[in-house]
Amino acid sequence: MPTLNAVEIVEAFWAEVWQPTQNPDAVDDFVSEDFIITSGGVDINGVLGTAPDQRPLAFTGTAVWAVRADGKLLHNWVERSAWEAYQSLTGDASR
Repeated sequence: MPTLNAVEIVEAFWAEVWQPTQNPDAVDDFVSEDFIITSGGVDINGVLGTAPDQRPLAFTGTAVWAVRADGKLLHNWVERSAWEAYQSLTGDASR
């Protein structure tokens, strides 16, 4: 079995799912069934309590990924610029 490169797997995930094709159906090809995102030490489902509305979202942050031996993404620890995310979600650029 060839050795899988975790960096290449994460880059392929971003390229296929988020940029520029934005193919959310490809998520299942990359992540495990028990995939978890942790932000600020908390496992999350959604962003800042807002409802999905299909608008673009832009902010900066950093991510650390766990990749299983079979190449599936297992866990993503992410820290985001909460203020940038809030402004993008609410349209509030006044501050």
